[in-house]
Amino acid sequence: MSEPQVTVIGVGSPFGADQLGWWVVDGLSQRSELQPFIADGRLRLLSCDRPGSGLIEMLQGSGTVHLIDAMISNAAPGTVRCLRDNFATYSSLLMSSHGFGLGQALAMAEALAELPPDLTLHAVEIPVDLSVSAGLQRTLQTLVISLTVTVISKLSTE
Repeated sequence: MSEPQVTVIGVGSPFGADQLGWWVVDGLSQRSELQPFIADGRLRLLSCDRPGSGLIEMLQGSGTVHLIDAMISNAAPGTVRCLRDNFATYSSLLMSSHGFGLGQALAMAEALAELPPDLTLHAVEIPVDLSVSAGLQRTLQTLVISLTVTVISKLSTE
């Protein structure tokens, strides 16, 4: 197997809608059109439970990384923010109640020049009560389809 060219990391916890990063990775793992890329090692799919600084190691080895995580801000549930750089600016938005969170890990990786060349964070707004609505489920389905197309496009041109 070769080094992965694309890594998708679903970040979450076992609590309600905070599992959405895991659900997206699970959805991608079931897409038949992605199976050849998974089998030959060009696509790596990871799910992790609040990785903290361990995220920095997970970012290694791929030119392209897509991170999927839930966020709680003042946006409507299902809102997706795609962040591509300047993660230190967003660290307060990506704060974790679990200590060293995603925002801090990305800011540290950025400061240490350890970010992959192409990193996108897909931050999906969830409700404060962590409930899963039909609208949020549609957002997740759309994100799986969108990432499938993005990954195929990336891997088919390399």
